[in-house]
Amino acid sequence: LPELRHLVVLKLEMWLINQKISRPAQDLLLSVCHNCNTHSVLDIEVMSSLSKLRLKTKPNINLFLASLRDLCTAHPDNLPTMMKQTIFNELSNARNTNNMPMLAVMFQTDPEKAAASLANVFMELLLQK
Repeated sequence: LPELRHLVVLKLEMWLINQKISRPAQDLLLSVCHNCNTHSVLDIEVMSSLSKLRLKTKPNINLFLASLRDLCTAHPDNLPTMMKQTIFNELSNARNTNNMPMLAVMFQTDPEKAAASLANVFMELLLQK
């Protein structure tokens, strides 16, 4: 299953944009996020790809944020991993417009774990300099 999640997430953005297959793609997004519960290397790559999705329509963004909430609760290590991916994405040259809403969802899901994860990411960044 992690291999399938990885294959699906690579094409998901394109499928979500296509109006003809948008609804099944939305169901796939929900399924991928809900079942990302092993925290294997492939699941980490899936989370990295999810953090880079560039969704433009309000319904897709709202669905993605709801899916992110499921993803953060699917495995204890998912929230810290998504926090790290989102912060690194925000600090890169290719910023995602959904980074701040993603951070808001993570803090709503588990405020204490999100704060600790954010602190760890900043500590890591400070120690790199």
